[in-house]
Amino acid sequence: MKLSPRSVTFIPASKSAATTEEVGKTEARKQLVEIAASLVKGNSVKSGFLRLHGSRDSPELGHGRWSNGYTAASRLVSDLVGKAYGTDSQVVRDLQTYLQGRDKVGVKSFLKLVKAMEKDSLAEGSPLQRLQTARLGGRIQLNAPAATRAPQEKTLEERTVQGRTYQLESGTLHSGADGVVVMARASDDPTQTACLKIDKAGRRGTAVEHQVLARLRARGGPHPHIVRELGHDAAAGILVLERCKGSMLLDTPGPVQAGNLALRAAWFGQTRQAMELLHDADIVHRDLNTKNVLIREDGTAALADFGNAHDFEYSDQPCPDLFGVPQTRDAAKSADRRDLLKLGYNLLAGTDKAPPNPMSSAAVQTLLQGLLPQAELQSLAPQVAQSLQTYHDRSASPKATERAVASLGQVFERLGQSAAAAQAPWGT
Repeated sequence: MKLSPRSVTFIPASKSAATTEEVGKTEARKQLVEIAASLVKGNSVKSGFLRLHGSRDSPELGHGRWSNGYTAASRLVSDLVGKAYGTDSQVVRDLQTYLQGRDKVGVKSFLKLVKAMEKDSLAEGSPLQRLQTARLGGRIQLNAPAATRAPQEKTLEERTVQGRTYQLESGTLHSGADGVVVMARASDDPTQTACLKIDKAGRRGTAVEHQVLARLRARGGPHPHIVRELGHDAAAGILVLERCKGSMLLDTPGPVQAGNLALRAAWFGQTRQAMELLHDADIVHRDLNTKNVLIREDGTAALADFGNAHDFEYSDQPCPDLFGVPQTRDAAKSADRRDLLKLGYNLLAGTDKAPPNPMSSAAVQTLLQGLLPQAELQSLAPQVAQSLQTYHDRSASPKATERAVASLGQVFERLGQSAAAAQAPWGT
């Protein structure tokens, strides 16, 4: 049986009357079990916190902002562990390592006990149960599963947008604070597929995205590397978009290598083109990452997810970044370009993490080893390292970020040329 917050119960070892302090420990441990169950399912500490409190706008989350929310959730878990185990326990030290470094290695001992529940019957007197009693002062019990319901015939929901009806396929591609993304097929032609973005109550991300896409189309028609809009229903909060096969690193996982070099070099250039179109129109994306650059069936990249975009043509006032800090037009564009530098590193390293700080020429040579002649690699490595280091320089001028992106773009072009030459038949 898979764990979930509803499938576990904490039972104190002692049945005698508990003091106020003991009750606090028991309640803290119960909540930690639920957070741990969420972590076992692959979620973050904050996801576990949200499961307990039910709302991303809870006061403990710092006005619902993800940045403050992570800190608040981490603080909550730290407090719970302190109450449950004592502030000087090894569990506390392990968890603090995890929360400070966001490294799951540090929380391994905290999760090990709970993960083992999936493989142990928790029989009375079992080694696991004795360990639980020693570590937790009680034991964790798996609740009986709910009665199995009779299977029901699956019915597909429908949405009609601008006169065309779409059947929503089962499952959700993405669920965020503002809405959900689901796959769909046109009822009149099942071969026509699409993605539907549907706003959650009180949100208007699809309206922002529709306005941005309409502005970009007005500047010369659909751009080949910006996701295509197929329909919009403002009243229902639905945006219909072309369906792509996945995001960048999902399509070709792992670090850059000879087999994916040509694609990744092309994707950086295509994303850069799309971002330049946005900036020429005085629009900033504000959420560029590998998950928001989609890959079509033909292998080309399409910039997507404009729900956080800001259009300076309508207002020249500073716009807040995702952490609430006001940004001028130039500062917001520089932030976008730094995100593009990070995306370039992601394509080289095959990770969503930021480039190391400091970024060294030696690290670049390791990333690109075997993809360019050694002499050329040694010549280009400092150029790449300097460009990627600009990502960490929040005070870099707009011109500096422009130069860094252009420099990294030249390197990706050279990598693309190298990949094409390697694939060309002899004698051509």
